[in-house]
Amino acid sequence: MNLSPPLLPFRLRRPSPPRHSRFSGDADRRLRQTLLLLIASSYADAKSMCLEHLQGSGFQVVVALDGAEAVDVARAVRPGLIFMDTWTQSAPRLQALRRLKQDPVTVDIPVVAFVAAHTSDRVEAGWLAAGCADVLIKPCLPEDILLFVLSRLRMHD
Repeated sequence: MNLSPPLLPFRLRRPSPPRHSRFSGDADRRLRQTLLLLIASSYADAKSMCLEHLQGSGFQVVVALDGAEAVDVARAVRPGLIFMDTWTQSAPRLQALRRLKQDPVTVDIPVVAFVAAHTSDRVEAGWLAAGCADVLIKPCLPEDILLFVLSRLRMHD
C-alpha cells in the first residue's frame, strides 16, 4: 500500500519552506477565509487536486478552463492570486496574461505560471517578462502549492 501523497503535475523550482507551519494563527485563518484564488488550467486532474487541497485548507477557490475564461473570471471576482497553467509559451495564454496586466481592474493581481520542468529558462523568462509574479515548475506536491501561497501571503502581510 502506497501512503505517499499524490503528485500534482507541479513542482517548485525554489526550495519549499519548512514543513512545520508558522501559518496557523487567527490572522492566517482570516486570510485564508478572505483570499480568493483563481486556478486557470485545462488539465482536469491537477486542477481538481489543487482545488481540493486549497479548499480543504480553508481557501476560497474558483477555476477557469483557459486563459480567456481566466481574464473574465478575474475581472468579475478580483481574486488575490491567479495560478495559470501553461504549455510552453502558448500564444492564447500569453495573450490572456497580457490582458490581465493591461486591464486596470486586474493589473495588481499577481499571476503565477506553472511551467513544465523540461521547458527552457528562456520560456520561464518569457512568462516573467510578460508579467508573471513568479513561476512554479511542474510537477510538485499539493502541499508545496499551499506552502507557496501561505509564504506569499506572509511576504505581503
